[in-house]
Amino acid sequence: MRVAITGPNGFLGQHLRFALFPLSSEFETLLLDRHVLEEGGAKLLDPLKKCDALVHLAGMNRGEDNEIYLTNVGLAEQVVNACDRVNTKPTIIFSSSTQIAKSNIYGKSKKKAMEIFRTWGRRNGAIVTNLVIPNIFGEFGRPFYNSAVATFCHQIVRGENSEVNPTAVVTLVYAQEVAKLILELLREPRNQDIPVPGREIKIAEVYDTLVSFKKDYFNNVVPEMNDSFECALFNTFRSHLPNDFYPRYLDPKRDVRGALFEVVKERTGGHTFFSFTKPGFTRGEHYHTRKFERFCVIQGKAEIKLRKLLSNEVNSFIVEGSRPSFIDIPTFYTHNITNIGDTDLLTLFWANEIFNPADPDTYPEKV
Repeated sequence: MRVAITGPNGFLGQHLRFALFPLSSEFETLLLDRHVLEEGGAKLLDPLKKCDALVHLAGMNRGEDNEIYLTNVGLAEQVVNACDRVNTKPTIIFSSSTQIAKSNIYGKSKKKAMEIFRTWGRRNGAIVTNLVIPNIFGEFGRPFYNSAVATFCHQIVRGENSEVNPTAVVTLVYAQEVAKLILELLREPRNQDIPVPGREIKIAEVYDTLVSFKKDYFNNVVPEMNDSFECALFNTFRSHLPNDFYPRYLDPKRDVRGALFEVVKERTGGHTFFSFTKPGFTRGEHYHTRKFERFCVIQGKAEIKLRKLLSNEVNSFIVEGSRPSFIDIPTFYTHNITNIGDTDLLTLFWANEIFNPADPDTYPEKV
């Protein structure tokens, strides 16, 4: 199936591409950024001729009222007009918002865009799904733009103060949950408006949870995560850590017998294991979408490499057993570890969940 995605480099666009990444044999993605939509021409029309489905994620949610409305409505009109120009009738999935129930300009623009897509679908006998989505959070959100969660994470990590409304209640949904729903709809299209469920929670509770994450994690304690929502919130928090946060050097407890190093202190359990790796060999070359994993070299010398999916930038860390340290692997980063020393490399690994062969959350991808 050929799937065109507008706004592919935006917050939700990235998460949808993450979800599609291991499914290249099933889905071919055609990426249409906002400039392509606005300029039109062959860069827009040629992909539309070939697509079976179009996921419209491009839009604006911050700016002057008039600009927000004209941009969001204009993008919807550009999509349907372009489809008409090449006489194609793809299934359209549109990311709308629960803000349509409010009187703000963003909600009005999303409501008008829904109407544009629904009218076009009726006129052409095409399937249109309008997803009515609450507040989305997840890894790599832009602070002060995508969500309050991203803003809180950015500020808390940097020791900055946040403005928190103690009584405000929000409904939050993890970006990967939305992406998974879009995948389901690509496979089994539904011609309707679909409210996307989320978790209703006080914004102050979210903030307090994120603060507790920092208190624990900055003291080398993996915080308690009672469910998938809290795990997603913690992975979102980790995605806002600066690159130089790692490696984290371990504080040895020394006495006449030698030294003791506390590698993992955590509150919820998990899976601990170790490996020997011969000089010149590499382990890993995969990524995880939910799993939180820690590497700690305790003998030998290694290079650990990380690369975010959809990016060519590689972060590299040199670590040695002579000065034990750990590096935690972010979600959606493919990673490996190579023995660059002359002796066997001894590495201790920990993951926050026990390995399940039926659901390993491990996807092969070269760094």
